[in-house]
Amino acid sequence: MKFPKSARLLTSAHYKYLYRNSTRLFGEQISVDVRQGKQEKMTCAKLGITVSRKFGKAHERNRFKRIVREAFREIALTLPQNLQMNVTPRKSEICLSKQAILVDLKNVLFKSQFLRSAPND
Repeated sequence: MKFPKSARLLTSAHYKYLYRNSTRLFGEQISVDVRQGKQEKMTCAKLGITVSRKFGKAHERNRFKRIVREAFREIALTLPQNLQMNVTPRKSEICLSKQAILVDLKNVLFKSQFLRSAPND
């Protein structure tokens, strides 16, 4: 399943604007910068992923990004269309399983009122 351009933060200007105008939320394994944009301009929720080299080697960073994208695809339909978020890992020794990241992402977004349904659905 492809991750379309319409669902991604694409340029460094998008990331900078998100960092300046967002709320940072913390989970067990990830931190999420979240902001709600203007409803009429966006067609779907947008995701950005930032992983520094401190996290690990390239294959570990790529695996984290792949897992976050899969988790985002599962909850994308329950997110508001005007939501923008950037996900970063909190520590380098995190449990890299799709289920763990998905639960953490759902919990963070549900507690902050950005997720429409309960995390255990």
